[in-house]
Amino acid sequence: MKMQKLLEKIKVSGTNPLFSEELNRVISLTNYFVFLYVFLTIPFVLFFLSSPIAAAISFVPIVIHFFSFFLIKFKKHTVGRLLFSSTSSIATYIIAILLYNDNLTDGMGAKFLIFGSIILPFVIFISKEWIYSLLVIILQLFLIFSFGYINSIVDIQIVSQNFDTAVFRIIAVSVAFIMIGGTFFYYQNELSKKNKLLKETNSQIKEKNDELIASEEELRQNNEELLTLNEHVEFQKNKIEKSHKSITNSINYAKRIQYAMMPTHEIFKKYFSDFFILFKPRDIVSGDFYWAEEINGKIIHAVADCTGHGVPGAMVSMLGIALLNKITTLEKNICASDILNKLRFELKKSLKQSGQNDENKDGMDIALVVIDTNSMELQFSGAYNSLYLIRNNQIIKFNADKQPIAIHLREKEFTNHTFSLQKDDYLYCFSDGLPDQLNNQRTKFGKKNLLSILQKISPKKMEEQKQILLTELSDWQVDAKQTDDIVMVGLKI
Repeated sequence: MKMQKLLEKIKVSGTNPLFSEELNRVISLTNYFVFLYVFLTIPFVLFFLSSPIAAAISFVPIVIHFFSFFLIKFKKHTVGRLLFSSTSSIATYIIAILLYNDNLTDGMGAKFLIFGSIILPFVIFISKEWIYSLLVIILQLFLIFSFGYINSIVDIQIVSQNFDTAVFRIIAVSVAFIMIGGTFFYYQNELSKKNKLLKETNSQIKEKNDELIASEEELRQNNEELLTLNEHVEFQKNKIEKSHKSITNSINYAKRIQYAMMPTHEIFKKYFSDFFILFKPRDIVSGDFYWAEEINGKIIHAVADCTGHGVPGAMVSMLGIALLNKITTLEKNICASDILNKLRFELKKSLKQSGQNDENKDGMDIALVVIDTNSMELQFSGAYNSLYLIRNNQIIKFNADKQPIAIHLREKEFTNHTFSLQKDDYLYCFSDGLPDQLNNQRTKFGKKNLLSILQKISPKKMEEQKQILLTELSDWQVDAKQTDDIVMVGLKI
């Protein structure tokens, strides 16, 4: 086990993960051949022990091979491989010349040695390093011709001719076969490792493929479930869209009914020299409403803000309009405060408000005026919503009572304000929708700001006043959503 680890360590000496696979392979193979050559050169050294000079000459390549190995180990792999292949060639021919004085190509052993030396450069250099292989081959050709020429003119007698014996042939042939066999074994071993790695890789690929197939099946099932879910969602979406369309159509029809129950502009044109109605529901239908009726020469006009907005607010507003129509039709002596007192009574009765904790507290805030067109007398009564009169550019406020048209903790009779009107007086009633409108900074438009604008624009025509108010509201609101229903009525006496 220790020997195997040592051989493996020698084999990978000088390799680098940053090198190509081919380069690491030839470096590892060179390390293998270095120690193989050292191992195979030792028999020749022992064989030449009877001739110290020949033994010394045979021993020198061993030293140079070790030096080549250390060059490779310390990252000089190109120089190390060149030195090793060159030294191997020179050592081969020196051994051959020592043994065969007359003719280098005589003897089977020498031929095997030369053959092994020739194939070495093709094994330890990669295809991109063909120039190095070519240099070593040129060196070998030079050695063959040089040693042949030297042998032809000089009789070298370092060892005896008797060395060309069966024993040496066996050694030489054995050495050559070991070199070739060792090379074959090395490549066979590498091929075996690659095959093993390939099998492991194929096994991993198969596992991954199995996992992929399982994942694909799971994905297919998920897709089917998602498709089914999408179909269900699409069905529900279409169902909701149909329901939404149906509900919207119903609310739009309710809007037509609500608008039909509110007064036309004709009654305002008949009794006032100029007027404007600013009506902006937050939703399709509104919880705010305006109302007017003429009875016995008196104009009754109201602006109301019911609890909530949208459909719930609109339902309360419809109830309020219906109750105002009922009360004023039956009322003989028209009094603003009496109308509000009766309106509160009827609304509480309709909504079954008796003061219990768990009952609804819906109702409305309202400003109601009664104008006698003959005597120019004004009556006003209000539930939270006040009346504002501008005369000679001065604002006169008629305060509303701080109680709603609904069940309340401390109910009292509504106050009836009276006031003599003059020509060119301006009356303004409005809900809290406009003053409470927020901007992007969540700041309210403000009642003070609204009254200041009204004071500035009051001399202008009523329609122009309305457009100015809408512009001011738009500039304030920018892209903030409308927070509540808005209603405001301006009348010029």
